Amino acid sequence: MKNKFLSAIFVIALFTSFTVSKANDAPSVTSLELDHLSGITHIFEGTQIKVTFSDDATAGNYTVVIDWGDNTTSSVTITNTGAGSYTTDWIYYDYPNSGVFEIKATVTDGLGASSAEVEGTSTYQYLAVTFFGNDFTHQSGSFNAPSGSLVSNPGYTGKVNMASACKPNANGSNKGDLDLSINGQNFAVKATNPATWDYLTISGCCFAIFKGNVTVNGAGGYKVLVAQTDRNLSCGGYGGNNMIRVKVWNTTGNVVLFDSQPGDGDNALPTTSLSNGSVGVNAHYICRIATSATENVFDMGAYPNPSSDNTLVHFSTASASNYKINLYDVMGQKVFEAQGVSATGENVLTINTSNIGAGIYHLQLNAGNETGILKLMVAR
Repeated sequence: MKNKFLSAIFVIALFTSFTVSKANDAPSVTSLELDHLSGITHIFEGTQIKVTFSDDATAGNYTVVIDWGDNTTSSVTITNTGAGSYTTDWIYYDYPNSGVFEIKATVTDGLGASSAEVEGTSTYQYLAVTFFGNDFTHQSGSFNAPSGSLVSNPGYTGKVNMASACKPNANGSNKGDLDLSINGQNFAVKATNPATWDYLTISGCCFAIFKGNVTVNGAGGYKVLVAQTDRNLSCGGYGGNNMIRVKVWNTTGNVVLFDSQPGDGDNALPTTSLSNGSVGVNAHYICRIATSATENVFDMGAYPNPSSDNTLVHFSTASASNYKINLYDVMGQKVFEAQGVSATGENVLTINTSNIGAGIYHLQLNAGNETGILKLMVAR
């Protein structure tokens, strides 16, 4: 009897099945590929990126979102063809402002799981967007090193003496010099004029960042990044004080030797006050007019845009008033001007672009006490 009872239990166990559900794994973002291998581009030149990711989901399409780092995003949908690896087509963006930006990609599958590549890749983590023009920045003075800045002596909080300059070359690159020394420490950083810097960007019209090659105690193979704000300028929330950030690292292992803001990104605002001396930031022409101009103040528009022959510029004014229109190239040179008296409401002006070279231009409209700007492209 006992054996029959055990046999019955065995039969029940043999024919009982269990369903085990596998959790939905998030897609894995494996690479971000930029078309600018140097990590440097120019304002209005355009940037493209490809995202490669893998996933084991077999249902639901994928949504890929690119955060360009300037409060702008782009989104594309990728059709799910089964578990495996996917690469997007080139995703395009035209940065309207200069600066240093961290680009992030987020991939969401049709089942709701997502994975963000927060750090990007070591090569393309930061994209520097520069401006062709007469931007330059300079600095001289001293600051106290925050605790943890000097890796060889983390407790050091003494004086750092520094002078630097970064200005444009005629060929579009940037040149200048840098001399940094730390009181009582065997640490001297130099870049001798005419040192060529990798880039100079100016954000918010008064926040400058430049990067390039330097020597440390006479030896090469090092980079420096300098970020600084000019207290004489107050725009975009960056002005008010002379602030500075300095980061020095070697180029072989990317080992940081000095960083006044350890752990912060390369696009972080400087947080250390310059105790004496000065910082100068000279922003490009378009940046200067943009601080007092609003793009849509006149409900401005242009058609066709890009233009190859003639373009119609329309704008609206609340009342009849004198107006003046200037068209500038990216170097700040005026290539067209017109003036007249506007009518109340909609106005239309024809601009002949047939004698203007292909490129990107900025149209500035002044009417009454207001200023508006509009980007105009000329194609051939």
